[in-house]
Amino acid sequence: MAVTLDLAILNSRTSTYAIAFARCNSDFAVARLPFGKNLKGLQAFHQLIDRALRGKEKRPAIDELTDYGHRLFNFSVRDTPTQL
Repeated sequence: MAVTLDLAILNSRTSTYAIAFARCNSDFAVARLPFGKNLKGLQAFHQLIDRALRGKEKRPAIDELTDYGHRLFNFSVRDTPTQL
């Protein structure tokens, strides 16, 4: 049987963090995702990817995309959700 991890990022209605809700089978976990320089860096690279997809900028190298994926995962899956 395959094991899946569902992750939802929810609005916390504050200007300082979002809420990560993770579920794996019948287990779930909740964590805060703080806004700050880590999120700004992820947003900036996301915008670079978007511009590259539109042909306005050179495609990022595979190692840059891999690093972005790792940073995005580590930002999104933290604290209690990592125990799932």
